[in-house]
Amino acid sequence: MLRKLIYGIIYGVAGIFILLFGAALYSKQSPGEVADLLDQYNPIVPKSELYVKTTTPQSINEKGTALYQQTAANKDGKTQKIQFNDFNGFTNSKKKRYLKLIIKGHHVEAYEDVARSQVPEKALKKLDSR
Repeated sequence: MLRKLIYGIIYGVAGIFILLFGAALYSKQSPGEVADLLDQYNPIVPKSELYVKTTTPQSINEKGTALYQQTAANKDGKTQKIQFNDFNGFTNSKKKRYLKLIIKGHHVEAYEDVARSQVPEKALKKLDSR
């Protein structure tokens, strides 16, 4: 009886880890709303920082929320496609500004306006070449 309980716990924990790693792998390969949601709640997905230079939004909904889909760069100059919403009109009124995004996988948790001089050099080269 105890052996079955122990095996059940082991299989349950293994199953949870397989699901978490599978979700992380899925969201890494296919960005979008589902990946954003999976990354937001997956405890194995690490937080990091990306930098973007704002452009014209892809769309603006009836509530004034702008949707951006653009290329971002990390401090080492590695780029990735990122999608984020501007809920408060912050970036919509400030085109060609630099933002530091706090991300968790593909989920943007926060962003802040930064001066060009605060953007790491390798990231700046990637952002200014676009």
